[in-house]
Amino acid sequence: MQTSQPLISVVIATYNGEKFLSRQIESVLQQTYRNLEIIITDDASTDGTWNCIQEYTHKDQRIQALRSEKNLGYVKNFEKGIRFSKGEYIAICDQDDIWHAEKISKLFAAIQHHSLAFSDSELVNEEGQSLGKKLSDIKQLDAYTSCLPFVPGNCISGHACLIKRDMLLQALPFPSFFVYDWYLAFFICCAGRIVYINEPLVQYRQHSQSSIAAVKVKGNKKKKQNQQEAIRGIRERIAVFYHITQQFNVHEQTILKGLYESYQSFSVWNNIKRSYLFFKYRNELLAIKKRSAFRKWLFCLKMFFKVI
Repeated sequence: MQTSQPLISVVIATYNGEKFLSRQIESVLQQTYRNLEIIITDDASTDGTWNCIQEYTHKDQRIQALRSEKNLGYVKNFEKGIRFSKGEYIAICDQDDIWHAEKISKLFAAIQHHSLAFSDSELVNEEGQSLGKKLSDIKQLDAYTSCLPFVPGNCISGHACLIKRDMLLQALPFPSFFVYDWYLAFFICCAGRIVYINEPLVQYRQHSQSSIAAVKVKGNKKKKQNQQEAIRGIRERIAVFYHITQQFNVHEQTILKGLYESYQSFSVWNNIKRSYLFFKYRNELLAIKKRSAFRKWLFCLKMFFKVI
């Protein structure tokens, strides 16, 4: 083991993932970057996941396993593993993807003075066969320096990231009501710097049991929200984003304040204000979306009538 390399923690969160877990763990063990600790946090799985994990703890001394007695949900399960880890850098790992052997090495070489490094991802099906698409074919991946592109959506997947420990701990605790990597992308854009590697370093598996998928998969049905749930969710999310901009006193704070205020009610005035802000800052707010200028214009118009 090359002890001159800083320790990197790979945090794997599992829940009923026995079907794909072995392939993912093997891909982590095959990393060319060797100074790793591998933290696996199991969220009270009811299948053979825990038995699979225990087998691997006997195969490689770098693996440590934790098991929750009660289901925490995947956001808090990841947070548990992050808090337990000791590495100077942390790589978040899903249970069902496949990492390229040089993933950690390339992300580590790129991160340098940045807070987060991330790469593109190749989309594969349930059997691991390529779907002929990368995540960059669907979203505009880039090393954004403004937090505004992350208001309506996210392009930085947790599975494709390497993050400096100090920055990640500063971002904790994760809000439990929306996905952690979306929150992290916004937070780090305000608090640090991001670098992007334009190369797929992960095979991102799309299947019916995925909690989050980049493309529609047969059998994977999103939980439907009623209108009140959707409104409450967006208000909470924008409130978190606005608080972050206040915390770091970034120039986008004024825009987030306006959006935050516009979501407090759906009066005509607030609808006009929200739509106006999207029109005025559409190049920044809609930077991630691969849409024509006309479709972006329509999206801004839609903000008069609907939540994000």
